[in-house]
Amino acid sequence: MHTTTLFGMGTDIVPVDRFARLERRDGRIAYERLLSKREAQAAAHITSSVRRHRLLATCFAAKEAVFKALGTGLIAGMSWRDVEIANAFTACELQVHGQTQQHFTEQNITSWKVSCSANDHLATAVVLLFARNPS
Repeated sequence: MHTTTLFGMGTDIVPVDRFARLERRDGRIAYERLLSKREAQAAAHITSSVRRHRLLATCFAAKEAVFKALGTGLIAGMSWRDVEIANAFTACELQVHGQTQQHFTEQNITSWKVSCSANDHLATAVVLLFARNPS
């Protein structure tokens, strides 16, 4: 039998206008660096710049919260694109890929909870990671 325990918790809050400035400065390059292909496609279909910036800020806050919950930050080999956020405006969901998924596996992280929220000014996320422990 296996039990799970709280492995880590991370939280982040970011100003939405930071992503408006980033988009003006770097254009789509910012999307390619920060977002998975699915996240970038979702952002590209949002016609309202305010909603698009809220999405970017929410995804970034959730990704940052994941790396904080891991206790590693964004370490060598991991990428912002390894962490994918779906339904950022409703029931936020998290998927991990690549080196981040490998790190989850090495740490026996088997489940997680994520909560995201945003308005026109701030985006925030909280992530809880749970690891399997043999009993």
